[in-house]
Amino acid sequence: MRDGRDVWHGTAAELTAAAPASAYALVTSDDERARTLAAGRPGVRAARSARGTLTVAVAEPELDGFILALAAQGVAVRRLELLASPLESMFFALNEDRAVAELAPDEVADRVLAEAGR
Repeated sequence: MRDGRDVWHGTAAELTAAAPASAYALVTSDDERARTLAAGRPGVRAARSARGTLTVAVAEPELDGFILALAAQGVAVRRLELLASPLESMFFALNEDRAVAELAPDEVADRVLAEAGR
């Protein structure tokens, strides 16, 4: 829970449950097909970043199923790089006016990385 000062009040379990998905850079043998498969899976959001790579926001429980679904469809995962962990995303969410779920996955990663560079 948040109060007017953007301070978290609650247990560690509540914080974990409220944490946004992690953001990953994903390179596959067919990024467009991977993006389409992500669109059909609950809890998985994928978008093409400004850098031309595929960026995926997904919570850890859904990540394994998504990767296995890619493999089942013949899409090889060539690289999966964590860009922003749930803790980093939560920190960003507590310090941002917009909800993390409203941002594209690459926006979350870019803003978390920008915060780290301050």
